[in-house]
Amino acid sequence: MLRAVAASLQSTGRSIDFVGRYGGEEFVMIAPGTWSADALVLGERLRSEIEQGVHVGRGDLELRVTISIGVAGYPEHGQYAGLLLSRADEALYVSKEFGRNRVTLWQTAING
Repeated sequence: MLRAVAASLQSTGRSIDFVGRYGGEEFVMIAPGTWSADALVLGERLRSEIEQGVHVGRGDLELRVTISIGVAGYPEHGQYAGLLLSRADEALYVSKEFGRNRVTLWQTAING
């Protein structure tokens, strides 16, 4: 299932975007030259693509999957990779806290 989600993320993003597994069931996407407003649009496109797709699991069992996304943008939310990852992670947990299957911008996450 992780491979199927990764493939969907990669095919939905642009050829210059990087998708990698961040740990467990978490992925990171680096979208160079994308401002936060555009990253939110991209995040929603990724979320929708995963939600609408049917993924085949073990025993040919068809599964529906959803994802929660946290977005942090360079340079407005931080200028260092570690800080940006931390802020995107904070936004991710806000997405999960408010019902999952949503996209949250870090600035919105901390300001309500």
